[in-house]
Amino acid sequence: ALQSLLADKDRQIGYWEQKYATAADALKVQADNLSSMREIQEGDRTKAQTIAQQLASAQKALEDHLHDYQMKVQKLQAAVEEVDEALRRRHAAFEELLQKYGRPQAP
Repeated sequence: ALQSLLADKDRQIGYWEQKYATAADALKVQADNLSSMREIQEGDRTKAQTIAQQLASAQKALEDHLHDYQMKVQKLQAAVEEVDEALRRRHAAFEELLQKYGRPQAP
């Protein structure tokens, strides 16, 4: 009877050891999955940071180009105003000459 009881206890211990080993294996798989997911997340975070830096650089470059463009536009506007003023003065001088000497006669 004692041998039967010991054999039954050995079977129960074996059963629970097997259950424990199965659960430990499942936990190891879950831990590995979580570790892999963490690595993927870190990689994604690094990629996101890189993209954010690239976007910031691109924005800075666009702002610099915009500033350069605005400066060129201002210079061109100033040049156009100078030409307009010079043409107005020339036209006024020509009108003054016409009034002073009259229109030229056609040959």
